[in-house]
Amino acid sequence: MITSSIALRASLWMVVASLCFAVMAAMVKVGTQQGVPFAQAVFYRGLIAFLLAATVLRFQGKKVMTVNWRAQLLRGVIGIVGVFAYFGGVVLLPLASAITLNYTSPLILAAVMLLQARQRPPWPLVAALAGGFCGVVLLLQPSFNSTQWLGAAAAFTSAITAVAAALHIRTLAELQEPAWRTVAWFSLCVTVAAFPGYLASNPGNLSATGALSILGMGLTGALGQALLTLAYQRGHALLTSLLGYSQIVFTTLLGIWWWHEHPALETWLGIAFIVGSGALSITFMERVSVGRPPQATLQPRPRAKSSRR
Repeated sequence: MITSSIALRASLWMVVASLCFAVMAAMVKVGTQQGVPFAQAVFYRGLIAFLLAATVLRFQGKKVMTVNWRAQLLRGVIGIVGVFAYFGGVVLLPLASAITLNYTSPLILAAVMLLQARQRPPWPLVAALAGGFCGVVLLLQPSFNSTQWLGAAAAFTSAITAVAAALHIRTLAELQEPAWRTVAWFSLCVTVAAFPGYLASNPGNLSATGALSILGMGLTGALGQALLTLAYQRGHALLTSLLGYSQIVFTTLLGIWWWHEHPALETWLGIAFIVGSGALSITFMERVSVGRPPQATLQPRPRAKSSRR
């Protein structure tokens, strides 16, 4: 069972990771406004994160190469599919709709855990997930019509790959793979996948502001990925996924501060739903981890006794 201190620490890691990803998104927006091509942004995001992860591993006395390279490569491939599906949804759908569909990943994860024989999420966490998603809908107010089914399919695919990545990170943890090594492999795969587009986008033609935004994007993206990996490795998978909703809160607050946006009442109600769901879920998990009530913990599902002798 996950102890109280480890669960709370993992929750904090996920919240900080969400903040890093929100800052990264802001850096991407700034870079785009400065004329940085999308392919270059993806390439540099992967390259900077890979160099940072490789440096951290070196200081830790560890190597990027691993005997579990197949498992790490699979994580990278899942990440690449998720990145392209996510941006496909963003291009083909209204932004609010694409992001909302992407944030169905915690609900998909809950359904997967319900179907698994060994991990059954307690209903208070499932209810918190539903409340958090209601907050996302209020915050983003999505809408799309039936002609945009391809974009919806892409965004939903991104949500599925996010679940696959979360579950695979737990597998890497069982293989004793360091979080920064997982970040290094993921970032390397993204870099390689974006390289052809980078070559075709007139590389090297960046302004000073554009270069700084790219650097900030790479650093915050790498730190966020490392913290997310640690959170999924050592925390409760469903709770960690739920706390990913906080990225929308941070993104909204950054919009207010940076671009002087003025959210409507529905936006603040959505933030309240998201924050409230996260707080309630953390409180519940803390009580479960210290043994209250035992029937609500994630216990193996009992096998049905066979009538055959």
